[in-house]
Amino acid sequence: MTNHLASGCCICEIRTGQEAIGYCPDLRLRRCGRCGLVYQDRAFSTVELSNIYNETYYDHWGAKQNFETLWAIKVKSCLAYLELLTPSLPVPLVSPSLLDIGCAHGFMLEAAQQRGFRPVGIEVSPAGSIAKGQGFIVYDKSLLELRLQAQSFDIVTIIDVLEHIPAPQEFMQEIRRILKPGGAVLIVTPDIGSWAAKIMKGKWPHLKLEHVTYFNRRALSMLLTKMEFRVMRIRPSYKYLNFDYILGTFQKYTPGIFSRFLQITKRWIPERLAKTSIRFQTEMLAIARRTDAC
Repeated sequence: MTNHLASGCCICEIRTGQEAIGYCPDLRLRRCGRCGLVYQDRAFSTVELSNIYNETYYDHWGAKQNFETLWAIKVKSCLAYLELLTPSLPVPLVSPSLLDIGCAHGFMLEAAQQRGFRPVGIEVSPAGSIAKGQGFIVYDKSLLELRLQAQSFDIVTIIDVLEHIPAPQEFMQEIRRILKPGGAVLIVTPDIGSWAAKIMKGKWPHLKLEHVTYFNRRALSMLLTKMEFRVMRIRPSYKYLNFDYILGTFQKYTPGIFSRFLQITKRWIPERLAKTSIRFQTEMLAIARRTDAC
């Protein structure tokens, strides 16, 4: 795993102009003065990664308490992503192949199958076994380890994954290799340039130990262009979330006054309302295509 402190910005590949960010000292964050990428200046050992992505990694989602509710809201979000993606495809495709990297329990795989795609997933955490139990093909190795066949997928989706990748250029280069000519990639990732990130600073819920790269629109566009993708759109991203999901996320990643306030508030909210999904603006979404077919 690349050590950012040694290599500087992993997009601009420069060491100068890297500003230390002081509002979250536990993560040792730096900001590139050229592209605005924020990144952690440390590398993780294999043991540390195993401890992070263990069998409890997704517990704050509430899967053990009510998997059916979680499944419904996650699939609903993924269906919305596919609706945004379809107009960016070059021509209508019959049963297109789709690879979802970081498929977790299989939400995007289910959404893609409902829309007539042939989905395959990658998930290195134990959650992948649940997706396999749903009948999907899921690889339990990383994208770079798999060395999938070149030009074998029409679409690659990367939902809440890019921020975990310490070497995004290498990662996106591999995605381009496995995409067919005219293939599209859909990315959803936190936006470090958003108003929420600027206002909340150290309390922003996307600040996590396992998030090593934080993109703004400029940095994400630069990455895609550099890796020979044509950016079709970058826009705010929305998810369907319920109160229980939001509470679990804040309790795990930003414990304190706000999470305690949410916990107290839950006592006064009817159970049915706490589980009702509402559309929230959360991150940013990018859609891009291989330039050789654009």
